[in-house]
Amino acid sequence: MSINLKTEIHHGNQFKKIARHGGLLFTSSIIISLSSFVLIPIYTRYLSPEQYGIWASLNSITQFLGVAIGLFLGSSFSRYYFEEKRISNENVSFLFSTNFWFIFGWGILVILICILISPFTFEPLLKISFYPMIFATIVPVLFNELGISVQSYLRNTLEIGKIVFRDIVIFIISTLFILMFLIFFNMGVEALVYGAAISAILSFIFYTLIAKRKNILRFYFERKVIKKSLAYSLPLVPSIGSGVIARFSDRLMLAYFGTLDEVGLYSVSSGISRVMYFFIDAVTQVQGSISMSALTENKEKAKKQISEFLTFYIYISFFFYLGLTMFAKEFLYLFPESYQSAYKIVGLLALSPFFGGIYRPYATILSYHKKMYLISVASMLSAIFNIVGNFIFIPIFGQLGAAVSTVFSVFIFTVWIIYWSQKIDPVNHNLLSIYTAFIFGLFLLFSYYYIDIYLELDSVTLFLIKIPIFFSFFFPLFFLSSMKKVRNELLESIKSLHQKIFKIKIRDKN
Repeated sequence: MSINLKTEIHHGNQFKKIARHGGLLFTSSIIISLSSFVLIPIYTRYLSPEQYGIWASLNSITQFLGVAIGLFLGSSFSRYYFEEKRISNENVSFLFSTNFWFIFGWGILVILICILISPFTFEPLLKISFYPMIFATIVPVLFNELGISVQSYLRNTLEIGKIVFRDIVIFIISTLFILMFLIFFNMGVEALVYGAAISAILSFIFYTLIAKRKNILRFYFERKVIKKSLAYSLPLVPSIGSGVIARFSDRLMLAYFGTLDEVGLYSVSSGISRVMYFFIDAVTQVQGSISMSALTENKEKAKKQISEFLTFYIYISFFFYLGLTMFAKEFLYLFPESYQSAYKIVGLLALSPFFGGIYRPYATILSYHKKMYLISVASMLSAIFNIVGNFIFIPIFGQLGAAVSTVFSVFIFTVWIIYWSQKIDPVNHNLLSIYTAFIFGLFLLFSYYYIDIYLELDSVTLFLIKIPIFFSFFFPLFFLSSMKKVRNELLESIKSLHQKIFKIKIRDKN
């Protein structure tokens, strides 16, 4: 059965779709992440530092196993979904089912290997027996990856609401189990392990039921389909592995060369800066699916959409970045005094997700052209710069050195991706609007830092001064003709989001 192209997700206003669906993802991420952040003091009250260290180590193992089992086949599905959809719904089902059952079989093999090597690896490293905690950590990774495969389908069909609702429900249920095991049964670190296992199993059940109802999961497997999928996804595995290594190296080296106090402050700064990541990730997940869909139908129109998005994104994300950087100090007043100095590197760490949002549309173009090896090379280069930078700068500058290394490695990744994307399939940009946003934003940022560092002002006066500095970023948006298109798209996105939340029909006064 052929597909009606009028239903393609890239048709219509991309900014309305990003505001609607990206807003849902962002809200979900904020709810879950803030709740997780609030739960940390509760967990640490019932866990010794050694127990919490075991949990962190087990969590690291799940990150690596997720890559080993999933093999980034979700990205492969996203790449070929729109092509297969244009042929028939049947082809989409064949693609999804083949990938799903491969992950299932391959995941079982990986888990069996882990069981065999555990006496020589996990057990001596963590100084715990395989049963029950290591086993209860490893097996649920397979269930989690199978659930993620269904999420890839839902993202590409922009059925974001189904993901958001189920993720929040699963988080609430698993958290209640953790608190029950921890507080009433005094199970220690096992409470967190079993809670994570329950979350993975629920995710598998909920999302598999969706796949069955959508009729995309069948008992079907075709070799040529999995060969094509793996040919696309396997070059990405080094990329993801390098990213996992880079993400954990700064804290480990900071603990080795510095003190645990520094690790704690750095983790708080990183946690605050991740709010920027949640915003970026929510927006670019939706935009990435829209772009890939458009590229498979009309490449030139798709590149025009990407150009419009990047201009819009850079302005909005810079505004978000300024707010996070300027007001992190006031937010940290909610923390004990020993944590309040963490605001100093929030602005630096927040640059990582800011750059991450810039390179993602270009990475989509490389993915469309099947140049996955370029993304893998970029990720490995980034990891090398991060690790080497940590070795050099952390012993000298501590937290600041770790932050600089992290940001510089992401910057290298971004430059590499943009360079090769523009060389392979260039996108024309509204450079005047982009330069305006950067120059004016940097001027406001340096003005804030000058006032904060060189003027001895009390906290209330400084806060009152920062408010007009922050909101003056809107000046070029409303008063410069070069920003007219960005202004119009922003107002359309706000209008769309307002309609979605409040379900009110807003009349255009113009």
